[in-house]
Amino acid sequence: MAYDGDTFFDVHTPQFSHDDVGRLFFPDTMLKLTNWINAGYVKPERVKDLLHGGKPRLRYSITEITRIAIIDSLVNGVGIKPSQAVEVADIAMPFLNDQFDRHPDGELISTARMYVTAWLRREDGKVQCGVYYRKRDDPNFYVDDPFVNPDAKPHAPSSGMAIHLPLTDFFNKTFLTCVDLLTNQKRGGMDKFRRPVNAD
Repeated sequence: MAYDGDTFFDVHTPQFSHDDVGRLFFPDTMLKLTNWINAGYVKPERVKDLLHGGKPRLRYSITEITRIAIIDSLVNGVGIKPSQAVEVADIAMPFLNDQFDRHPDGELISTARMYVTAWLRREDGKVQCGVYYRKRDDPNFYVDDPFVNPDAKPHAPSSGMAIHLPLTDFFNKTFLTCVDLLTNQKRGGMDKFRRPVNAD
């Protein structure tokens, strides 16, 4: 994903260590993160250090860190259960990944802003979610991405009580925080041909 027009960062490569993640979240979140990993809610990559050996080390991608941030915000900011927060994050992430699709010339297919609403179904308490989109400078909401489906019709937002997650803005904030860490450590940056650009 582009950072400043000339520098790109891979959002799917697990290039953040557990210590790196500790610099991005509050200490109480890191204590909970261990429990979430043990419960299977968060699934970092386990990468073996071929140079130094030893047990595999935990590694996180920017998208997984975004998923953790969503869970953390819903648990600590809204107050829902971790298992419910995971359901919301698991629904949101595939839609977020679709936003990274590009045309052959490298331009993003969609620049729509994405939102997720979540609520508990009264009958059984199960998590329900909806996804909708907005164009910049367009007050309308769309159930389909209007850049992918030109025939998408404006749709009124839900009028019921729900959690409202501005997914695109949430990801952008997390992305910039992660990239600041990588940039300060002079690692991870690439040009459009995927060649390193900020390594010593």
